[in-house]
Amino acid sequence: MNREAQAMHKKKRKGWKQYHENNSDADHIVTWQVKNELSQLTHQLCKGLEKDLARNVKYDPKLSKLKNKPRIGNIKANFCTACQSVLVKADILNTYFASLFTAENVEDMSSLETKYHGTHALM
Repeated sequence: MNREAQAMHKKKRKGWKQYHENNSDADHIVTWQVKNELSQLTHQLCKGLEKDLARNVKYDPKLSKLKNKPRIGNIKANFCTACQSVLVKADILNTYFASLFTAENVEDMSSLETKYHGTHALM
């Protein structure tokens, strides 16, 4: 993120706020244009960062070890409290996904009857 991107982000937020206050079509168009420009700029910045990392990985290998961690937001459990502990979140998600899968009784499944009793001609 550079100063240009920060300024554009600020401009986008200001335009979005102004659009919601005035509910004007002109404000909406300007906000979307700024949003698209900001999106293009951030894609260019990310691409440039990745190229720099790839170019300098041989000379500075520690740069390639980014400290981005995927984060899971707070989860509301049955008792309506926001859980912040990673282990509690894992347990809640585990019980939820385990409840989705059921073991079916294969012995009570009916079999399909055979519709064709003739000989097969192989080509």
